[in-house]
Amino acid sequence: MTLKFYTDTHIPKQVAIQLRAKGIEVVRCEDVDMAEADDEAHLEYAANNGFVLITKDEGFRARHFRWISEEKPHKGIFYCGERQTAAIGEIVSACTTYYEIIESGAGEVTEIENEFFDICQETIMEKIINHIEIRDGCAYIRGTNKKAEMVARMYVGTDYSIEEVMEQYSLSAANVHAAITYYYDNREELDARHEAIVNEIRENAMTLEKFRAKIAAQQKDTE
Repeated sequence: MTLKFYTDTHIPKQVAIQLRAKGIEVVRCEDVDMAEADDEAHLEYAANNGFVLITKDEGFRARHFRWISEEKPHKGIFYCGERQTAAIGEIVSACTTYYEIIESGAGEVTEIENEFFDICQETIMEKIINHIEIRDGCAYIRGTNKKAEMVARMYVGTDYSIEEVMEQYSLSAANVHAAITYYYDNREELDARHEAIVNEIRENAMTLEKFRAKIAAQQKDTE
């Protein structure tokens, strides 16, 4: 399999032209009458047709995490932030690099699927390395005592927004996104450990029956 791209309205036409000149398949939203579509429709179209979405819209970051939490698969999102507004060449270069990695067999399309890449800045692993540190076997937001898993769980599977998590923990957007990325990259292990802790708490919790038994035992000891 190979990478093919879909660009939303934020991506200049020249990006598609230059990628096509390199033999890379690209569909612009304007090509398929999607110029007026909303963000959800863009991602739906890309996912359903096997395209990696290229965008400059920051809103797709939160949308990506929502889709993952809802177990809705997509083919990958390549985000190029505002810093790269005029850098068409850099966007083309980054997309070409990922394409060539897949074509050469050094990487797999599945490594792109269901991931959000800031293609002109930090990679997924760089994001984790730059904002997460491991101490005593536990992941913390770098330079703080805030556990990455706790930060992520406030967002994952809840109605809280990224901004609300940022405010609650006094963290930057990059910190919160790194925590959520770390969680999804280690989800199976973290969820298993979390479930074990919850079960242990439940087993050791004081119930009414246990409380009555404890009182009865204390009364028996005083007789």
